[in-house]
Amino acid sequence: MDFQEIYETGMRACHHPDLTGTDAELLIEVKKWINHRYKNICSLLGHRDPVYGRAKSTLETVASYNTGTVEVDGTTALVGTDTVWTEAMEGRKFKLSSFNEVYELDTYTSATAFTITKACNEDAGDEFSYVIYQDIISLPADCAQVVSIGQWRRPKAMDKIGIRKMRELQLADPFSVDPITVADPLYWCYKTPSTIIVYPVPSRVILLPIDYTKDLTNLSDDADEPIFDINFHDVLVMGLMADIYKYDDDLRARDELTEFKQRRAELIRKAAWDTDPLEITPNIKRTAV
Repeated sequence: MDFQEIYETGMRACHHPDLTGTDAELLIEVKKWINHRYKNICSLLGHRDPVYGRAKSTLETVASYNTGTVEVDGTTALVGTDTVWTEAMEGRKFKLSSFNEVYELDTYTSATAFTITKACNEDAGDEFSYVIYQDIISLPADCAQVVSIGQWRRPKAMDKIGIRKMRELQLADPFSVDPITVADPLYWCYKTPSTIIVYPVPSRVILLPIDYTKDLTNLSDDADEPIFDINFHDVLVMGLMADIYKYDDDLRARDELTEFKQRRAELIRKAAWDTDPLEITPNIKRTAV
């Protein structure tokens, strides 16, 4: 059942079929009641089932770039020699190989011209080797909370650290241009609720396995479907009918609520709460840059 089927079934069973007319105002409240019951059931399932609402996916890193050399002139301008910079590099980090300060790429002009967000005063006029990299990764759109992120070449989770510890690592051992040494991330921390920072900085495109809990959002569009098993859809309708009967001061509200609670408890007991937790497994498939 999708959201529309749930509220239409419940309202019509309680003799409120005119969804765009006399029952339109009731429909507004009905949608709120459905979401209340929906989140209640999901919460109960989450307490019983250690893997309920969990998902597995992969995070794709961005390859670093260090082809050619770059000249700085004391401003925000970068002039490349034998470089093939692209517009996709905007927002990535930039560092000269001989210096520790990290800059952020601002505006792409051409394959040999870029600007950074603040002036670079390091030995203006000289040419340097450099690196352009990205240590920030976006989480899946439906991610509520990260459970674990796996390392690339080993069946082991990366260590989660705080943002202060991450800054200490970055300052103690800043990323340098080294085409021989390959850096695979070992640590991660949240940057924002939807992005993470990884360290060491990945120098190539790799896939990191992630185990996370899904973000539970309200059902809103008619085509939205609850994330729980289809057996619970009828339970959601029962709960809605109890709410509508209560709204109508109908004595059937008590019986419907009792049936709803009994059926909800029965299905939750049957939930696969003893399922083994999801395990991080390494994904060693390399993807093309």
